[in-house]
This record gives sequence, structure tokens and C-alpha cells, in this order.
Amino acid sequence: EPSLFVEHLERNECTRVLTTPSLLATILQHSGKDIGTRLAAMRTWFMCGEVLPMSTATMFQKALPNCKLVNDYSAWESGDIAYATVSPSPAYLPSQTFAPAGKIAPGSIAVIIDPETRKVVPRGVPGELYVGGSALMHGYYGKPEETAKRLVEGFMPEMHNLWSGKWYQSGDCGRFVGEPPVLEIRGRIDSTVKIRGFKVGIPVVESSILEVEGVGTCCCVPVYESPAVVDSLLCYVRPKDGVAFDGLVQLIRKEGGKKIPRWMMPAYFRPLPEGCTMGGESKKLNRRMLAQLADLATLREEQAQAAQRSAA
Repeated sequence: EPSLFVEHLERNECTRVLTTPSLLATILQHSGKDIGTRLAAMRTWFMCGEVLPMSTATMFQKALPNCKLVNDYSAWESGDIAYATVSPSPAYLPSQTFAPAGKIAPGSIAVIIDPETRKVVPRGVPGELYVGGSALMHGYYGKPEETAKRLVEGFMPEMHNLWSGKWYQSGDCGRFVGEPPVLEIRGRIDSTVKIRGFKVGIPVVESSILEVEGVGTCCCVPVYESPAVVDSLLCYVRPKDGVAFDGLVQLIRKEGGKKIPRWMMPAYFRPLPEGCTMGGESKKLNRRMLAQLADLATLREEQAQAAQRSAA
């Protein structure tokens, strides 16, 4: 409950806190304009566990201008890999969509690999992140098959030149930008799908929708026509308080279409259901559960019924 969480932070005069970006966005959207006054003791807010959209970072900077926002990119397999102070705004912002993950931390080494060619990509080009270095784990306890799957030998000369040990295949999509190079994490590598021949990055679509006035939270999942063919995207949306869902969808189609190509715009929209977060402390959206609800026949029927209601 966002209001109770803010009340707890205020009552105990907390100075540091760590949450996921989606939880921070929910807190900011459901808190009043006095949140900066209420959380005057807060000095540092750490982000971890998900991609941090710049829209959330911008919202944070307006609400808590005197608090530092730190984007911490880490993995159980390697600890902290990179970190960046996102608010107050750094001098260099490589993207208006994704907040920077920052410089690689001591003890870690990283390269970006094209998942199709398995070659190191040029700076600025996204690919899969591989992590090496002294901070890397030795393996998963009692799980030799999983260890062999995720810890691999360097397979390119650039990898051998940087690190002679094994590399962790993170499954995350990222790129290096700028000079000196700054890491930018763009989501999971499997969050890019092909729709009618076009590559569509789901995190890019979500970030564009989050910038539309009235959107509280959103989550996009692929809708499959067959096991290997994606028909389109389904976007789950939670409007901000007092915003009507149907009107918001129309606004998303209008305003969001100015930011992304038409083939990236979700074909279907649904209200984001309650209780769709994972268990435990992370409170991440349960994308797997939401994807299981994306039945194409049902969505087409819902769309036809909505069209009938609009015409009536």
C-alpha cells in the first residue's frame, strides 16, 4: 500500500531506501505533492531489480529534488555490476527512454554481444550483456547443469583480452554509450519480439506509454498467433487516480503514436489487474502470469465488443 509505505518512511525519518522502479512509480503516483516535505529526511533512494525508465526518474526529481536517486544494476551471480546517480540529473544522459546504469563497478568486466552473430558489437549498438571479473560467482551450488549453461568460456578475442576466466551470460539487453563508456540496460534480451517482420522492443513501447499523461503503470506482453508467431502486443494499463480507462486508451493511441512507429503500438489494452506482482520482497510485475492471460481469440472478441459499445 503506497500511502502506508510513505507513512512508515516519514514516521521513522528514514534516510535511505531500496525499491524497484515500478514500486517507486506507484508511490509517486499515489502520493500527494507534499511527499518532498514528508520525506525531508530521505537522502538516497536506490533502484534495483528492473529497468529504470527516464520518465520515473524525471517524476522523482520533481517530487524529491533534494534526494539522490541511484540506479544500481546488479545480479545475484556478480553482485553490483554498475551504478549511476540519476537524480539530480547527471551531466550526461545517453537516452531519453532508459536511465543510465553507469560505469562498470570495480571487480566486474562487461561486454555486449550480438546474440545472432555472437560477435562483440560496436559502442551504441544493443546486444546481450556478458559479465566477467573477480566478483563473479564460481557457480550455482548443487546445480552443475545450470552453472554450465550460464557460465561460459570467452568465445571472442576481445573477451579473452579482458578476462581469462568464465563469463556470466546475463540475458539482459544493454549497450555502451558515450566516452568514457556508460552502460545502459534496456530490459531482457528476450523482450524483443518480431511483429510482421519488424523488431519491437517491449521496454521501448512501455516507456513511451508511461510518458502519456494519466498513465500510472503499464506492462506489455506479446500475443501469439501460433507458438512461433507474434500477432501483436497486449498492454495492461493502470490509470492514475481519477482517470477513466477507456479515455486513457484513446489518448495512448493518439499521443503514444507520436513517439513510436505504428507497428510498435499495442493492438489490445486491458486494465492492469490487482494482485499481479510476484511474491517475496521485489514486488515485480508477474509478466509470466499476465502473458498467460493474453489469448488472441479472447482479445479479438473483447475488441469487437468494445467497438460495438462505441458505435451504440
